[in-house]
Amino acid sequence: MALQTFKAVLSLLRRQGFSAVAEKGGEKISSVFANPFRSLHNVNKPVWISSDMDLNSYCFDNTEYMIAQTQANQDIELKIDTSDVDAIEVPVVGAENSHSVTISTPTTNHRIAIDDTYDYPLHIWKVIDVSESMDSVPLQVSSTGSTTEKGLFGRFPIGNNTDTGTRVGLPAIRPEQHQPPIFLISIDTLPYSEHESLQPIVNALGPDAAVPTEPRTQAHWTPPSHASMVTGTHPGDHGYVGHGKAAGDERPINPNRTTISELLTDNGYKCSGLVSHTRLLPEFGFGRACHRYHADVMGYSDWITRTHDSRKSISQVIEWIDADLQVRDHSLFYFMHVFDPHYPYLPPLERLEDDNLDLSKPSQYREQFDTARGETGDYFRMYEDDHNVDPELAAEMERYHSQSIEYTAEQVSRFVDYLQSVDLFNDALIIITGDHGEEFGERGFFTHNSLYDRNIRPFMTIKPPASAEWSVPDAVDTIDFLPTIAHEIGVDVPEHCAGEPLQTKNDDSEPRITERITPERYNVAVELDGIKAIFTYGSGYPDRPTADVIDAGPILAEFYDLEDIRKGNFSELDNPSNASDLERIAEEFAKLEVKGRDESSASATRPSQETEERLKDLGYM
Repeated sequence: MALQTFKAVLSLLRRQGFSAVAEKGGEKISSVFANPFRSLHNVNKPVWISSDMDLNSYCFDNTEYMIAQTQANQDIELKIDTSDVDAIEVPVVGAENSHSVTISTPTTNHRIAIDDTYDYPLHIWKVIDVSESMDSVPLQVSSTGSTTEKGLFGRFPIGNNTDTGTRVGLPAIRPEQHQPPIFLISIDTLPYSEHESLQPIVNALGPDAAVPTEPRTQAHWTPPSHASMVTGTHPGDHGYVGHGKAAGDERPINPNRTTISELLTDNGYKCSGLVSHTRLLPEFGFGRACHRYHADVMGYSDWITRTHDSRKSISQVIEWIDADLQVRDHSLFYFMHVFDPHYPYLPPLERLEDDNLDLSKPSQYREQFDTARGETGDYFRMYEDDHNVDPELAAEMERYHSQSIEYTAEQVSRFVDYLQSVDLFNDALIIITGDHGEEFGERGFFTHNSLYDRNIRPFMTIKPPASAEWSVPDAVDTIDFLPTIAHEIGVDVPEHCAGEPLQTKNDDSEPRITERITPERYNVAVELDGIKAIFTYGSGYPDRPTADVIDAGPILAEFYDLEDIRKGNFSELDNPSNASDLERIAEEFAKLEVKGRDESSASATRPSQETEERLKDLGYM
């Protein structure tokens, strides 16, 4: 592909000048010197595809991810089960060193000439219509060109042969039966207490949407919380508790836990994901079975420049939907995560009225809460509520946080308005949720560290499809999302799921459990009969503690009355009548056996985007 790439750069230079090459053509130039594709890991095939070749997750340019097959110097052959399917969408990606690509079935041939009209890396979708009489379609992809072609002036190789050649991305089947579009939107750092700032979203969704008053997330921070969302399991089960904090936590989501995208792709959905946090990349299992996945990562400077934020992310997803609607208006799934309300909290600067704006204040605040938390974020140190964080500074950061949420709400409501404009809204299942809340020292805890309600009671709103005959209960857990989606499309809920379909759930479903797995402590919160308990044990990180540690009893037991908490009374209860029941439930839960984890194959490396400096900027180190 070196010649085509070089021609593309020259063409861009001729049409738009050097600045356009610098701004838009960087990936073309870099591709001449080195193949930007990185193979991440093998992934499972959907149930409707058969092939002797492996599917792999690839990354290029640190932003785009895809699942594809590659075979240098050989044709790619797939057999696709097309029972109750009327079309196949086939993406061709890469095509380094190829002059053309041909997609063939028994009834059609599509030839794609590779020239400088295509950006690099190439990503072209071709739609193959399927005859009603065909229960399966053999699909062959062949290419012309040499995989040994050198780079610029023959001096720099493009890459080794195992990473070159035509790649066929994960095809998408279009089922004859129309299933509802599904949108899962996660807004980082979004406590229920900010529901007034989120009124634009509530207004846009209208009367058919519900705002549960007692939602819960199943983990205390972004990585395990999202893994619980997409698998319907608790952190100790899916196993993804973070990455790079301590030895042993290099593993991704348990590969034997079905994710939402895997469930939906198996059932004919075309799945897309866009995230703004490096802990949610495919390296950790979030891209499994997704047809496209994009990392629009917010770095520390983006809170000032707004180069990457919820506005840009939502515009990108709108572009995807516009493209997808050319082929289908059903059986579509989009997962989107936006990061704007996270520390350093700053909204767009024009929203701040302070004429003497001091942009060093978030850093001052971080220094103070880092001291309050200690180097390891020790639970007992925070529990004692003995710190010297300036209350006025914390209040100012909380004000910034609210303004950032207001900005994000406006962007998400713009997205809802767009769905209405393209007639996707009525039939859609829309879930908008926080992954966790945020604490500003209310009980000695800062950022997102505790299992108190300010952190694990996120804002959430859910709109069922217009044809749905169910209502949203007040008590919704994020582990309920996958079972709800499975129920809505008429398939079995995976056996491993701990959540319940909202279609059949009631507000009496108890107990409710959230766990916090960190290198220094293990905490588990249990809610039953209006009482909330938090038990603290020694750590078994990255797993739950051993049975011996649990049997020795908790180091600390806290009890709270949920009704009192709603009134702002956070006083601990001495010994509620169901204390022993709560502790028994916690013990039984913590000692649950995790089945199906193959430790030898479950590992991940830190993404190249995730530098130690970036983690420090965001308050993680």
